Amino acid sequence: MSTTATSSTNDVVAVVDQRTGHVTLEVGGDAYMKSIDIFTRADGRVFSTTDDSLSWTKTRSGSGQDVFGTWNSTEITWAAGSTPFITTVRQYGSGGGQYGD
Repeated sequence: MSTTATSSTNDVVAVVDQRTGHVTLEVGGDAYMKSIDIFTRADGRVFSTTDDSLSWTKTRSGSGQDVFGTWNSTEITWAAGSTPFITTVRQYGSGGGQYGD
């Protein structure tokens, strides 16, 4: 069973499956957008979550603030053979930064 990390802003929720890296954005409780499989190329080979050649190593949560505003993040570290690969999903609150609402 996969674990999830959620981060919400108003009625928008980002759900990250920490084992597959898939992200689902939910608006008002309904799935709005789902991500596709993750892949990368390393050492002349393609590694993917589709065939489990890109394997989950660890997950880390974070938060911070920049010119766009305050954010929460989920960082997933993968192993592409012997090469580490990191994906990060960052969700911003509304209206906080220089470019906010």
